[in-house]
Amino acid sequence: MPAWLTSNQEDLTYTFWKRLPSVESKPRGEIDLCLESKSLLIGIEVKYESELAVDSENNQLVRYWRALEKYGIAFRLIYLTQDLRPPLGEIRDALKKGEKFGFKVGWISWSTVHAELKALPRQNLTVATCKEQMIIQDMVELLEFRGLTSFLGFPNCSEALSRMSFTPNTWFETNPSKTIHWPAPELKLEGLLPQWYSRRPQ
Repeated sequence: MPAWLTSNQEDLTYTFWKRLPSVESKPRGEIDLCLESKSLLIGIEVKYESELAVDSENNQLVRYWRALEKYGIAFRLIYLTQDLRPPLGEIRDALKKGEKFGFKVGWISWSTVHAELKALPRQNLTVATCKEQMIIQDMVELLEFRGLTSFLGFPNCSEALSRMSFTPNTWFETNPSKTIHWPAPELKLEGLLPQWYSRRPQ
C-alpha cells in the first residue's frame, strides 16, 4: 500500500461537492468528492460525458490542485473518468499549465472501479455492514447500466466452448501487487490504484 494511504485510514471521512478555497481571485470550485483525515486530503474530480473547464491559461485540475494545497496537509488529486485509457490530452494540458506549481495527478477509469468492486470476494462481504453491501451492489449495477465496464466476457458460452476442439496455448491474467483497503481492512480492492502523472520526479 502506498505510504500516503497508510496513516489515519480509520478516521477518513468523505464530503461530496466540497467547496474549495479560491485561488487568485478566481471563483471557488467544488470538487466532486473529498476523503479527509487529520493529516491527509484526497480530492477526486469525476467526469462523465463532460470535459474539464480549460482555457488558454487555466485548467480545472490545476486550479483544484492549488486549492487543495491551501489546507496545509498532505494531499493527492485523482481524476476519475469513463475512458478506458488515460485521457492524455487533458493530462498533458494540466501538466503543462501546472508545472510551476509542482502539479501531479492520478488517473483511474470507472471500468477499474467496477472490476474491483465486482471482484470483491463473497466471504469478505460478510464483514461489511448491510449498508456497505448495498452501496457496493448499487455501484456495480449502476456502472453496468451506464456501460462503465471493461469487457465482461460472453454470457452463457460455456456449453459452446466445451464443444470446441481447440486449446488456447496462453492464458493472461492480472496479478496486482498492491491493495487499497476500503471501507474495512477485510474488503480488499486489488489493483485500485491510480496512474500518476507528473513533470517532476516522484
